[in-house]
Amino acid sequence: MNRTLPLILCLLVLCWGCADHFRQIQPRKAPPAEAPRASLLDEARAALAARDYSRAEMLAQRAATDIRPEQTLELARICAIAALRSQHPHTALSALEQWRIADPDADKSREWQEIWCLALAGLSSWAAGERAESLYLDSGRSAYARGMAGIFLAVRQWENGQLGETPILLENMYAAAGEDSLRAMLEQRLALQLRAARPAAASLAAGTVTRENRSRFPYSIFLLDQLQRQSILPETRAEALKALADLSLPLADPSLIQGPPPSAILLPSSLKAASGPISGNAVVLALPLSGPLGNISAKITAGAEAALRDPAFSGIPLAVIDTDQPDWIARVDALPPTVAVIGGPLQATAYAEARRQNLTSRRAFFAFMPSLEQGDEGRSAWRFFPSAEDQLDALLRFAQSLGIHGYAVLHPEEPYGKRMAALFQARVEALGGNIRSASYPPDNPTNWLRSVGNLLASNQNPAHARGATFQAIFLPDTWKNMDLIVPNIFYYNETRQLLLGTSLWEQGIAGGGFVSPQYYTLAVFPGAWKAQPPRPETERLQAALLSAGKGAADFWNGLGHDFALFSAGLHIAAGTSPAGVNAVLSSVDIAWTMAPLRWDASGRARQDLFLFSPVKGGFAPVDEAALSKAFASAWK
Repeated sequence: MNRTLPLILCLLVLCWGCADHFRQIQPRKAPPAEAPRASLLDEARAALAARDYSRAEMLAQRAATDIRPEQTLELARICAIAALRSQHPHTALSALEQWRIADPDADKSREWQEIWCLALAGLSSWAAGERAESLYLDSGRSAYARGMAGIFLAVRQWENGQLGETPILLENMYAAAGEDSLRAMLEQRLALQLRAARPAAASLAAGTVTRENRSRFPYSIFLLDQLQRQSILPETRAEALKALADLSLPLADPSLIQGPPPSAILLPSSLKAASGPISGNAVVLALPLSGPLGNISAKITAGAEAALRDPAFSGIPLAVIDTDQPDWIARVDALPPTVAVIGGPLQATAYAEARRQNLTSRRAFFAFMPSLEQGDEGRSAWRFFPSAEDQLDALLRFAQSLGIHGYAVLHPEEPYGKRMAALFQARVEALGGNIRSASYPPDNPTNWLRSVGNLLASNQNPAHARGATFQAIFLPDTWKNMDLIVPNIFYYNETRQLLLGTSLWEQGIAGGGFVSPQYYTLAVFPGAWKAQPPRPETERLQAALLSAGKGAADFWNGLGHDFALFSAGLHIAAGTSPAGVNAVLSSVDIAWTMAPLRWDASGRARQDLFLFSPVKGGFAPVDEAALSKAFASAWK
């Protein structure tokens, strides 16, 4: 995609002055007889105002089929905001399109654009690029929306270390914008996107600023971003603040000199990086406060804040060190000896940097990552996050309880699928089980039916459980691909297999994936967060979040909450040997909101994950007794 960006930007510049064309929107006809159920919209509106985002999203989706046409715009807006806050970017983007259909000028507004950019940040890099490029090339969309998409693509290119001709093309785009309001939007959007980008991208852009071009867009915004970043660092604060005070730039939005435009949707004001000295036995998190993981960091921090409101932890401060800042290693290193435990980081690159700088030998890092570098766990750092092995162990424990000894794995021929298939095979063989393996090309769905058929044909004497080669199939692939894989299994009249999924199923269903329940009566997948049935620990966390206006609790809130309790009660000194830390870990006893973690004598973590089944409208905790009975009946 990056190779095509200069050409795309050139196309945009050439057509910038053309009039925008919008499709004619045919108003929906009101139901002829029955009055709309307005109460659902009222409830969704109230849930959004109360920041109960999961409920607001659910109510908005339920209300979509029975509202008056003039209510569509408000309902789409509620759904877009709620889905974004609930970490469901696909649903948020679909709601934005409904919003735009109801109001063709919607994509000119900052609120619409802000939701769009943040939703894309929640997608994979490839999917985000595809969506942005599609909007960028759509000549029927407003110049405001195409400008937003162009800036999004440019900043992502800078994050990949590629500058190219993008500053010049952005300069031409700005010059071709005939309206001051459009120029102000371009300034605001670039300022916001730079603020959310990784520091390396901002540094790359700032390197293009010269004395001659500093008063022209986009270089003026590059300069502003550089000075604003320097103004929060102690060593450069005074000089940067003076430079900002003396700065005079011909901007369409001069208020940007005081700071980028505030956003009602970006990180809450309570989430701030630690900028001053930290004293006492503080709970310290090392997290990225900007970019695509900023919202996750906000949830982790909100959970930690909720835990420390408990009177038992009164006086224990919470500090967040921003791993997106170039000096984060120095900030951690400057912590007092009383702070021996660090929560995070969240990214493998940040962990690798801490390890390279020998920071892990001076503090006990509990990484929010599914795995560490080979041999590190329990020696250089510890894990505070579910692993791939935890997922497989939860699945196999349940399968063994059903008396299953023969398994199959059907995986895509790509890195994740191959790795999970290899781990699953090793786990099965270690338990003395038998396994058959088959694969399929991920980019060629027409061959998937053949792959399924070949696998099922190898299942000897499938009429009886005792004679079957396998009774469970492991499917390590995304939820969207299950729409083709699982019906293909049923096509061959194999309806009795226990279907085993991974956390990708949870992510896909939670992101708005559709469930055909008739295919999943014998299906399970693992997860670390279970809201229902409620437990005292999760109820207390939920109450604390609601009182703070933070909406419904989820896994990331639980992770932050549990780490804060864990860290506050883990009494070790800085410099404690790994063996000393491992000895302390054996006595950890807290009221977990997420699935409980425990550590063995070597410091390796294990998380006893919950099991879920896909059901109509989403997923639900597995009723093990009922599923066991259904499985036994299927194999009679």
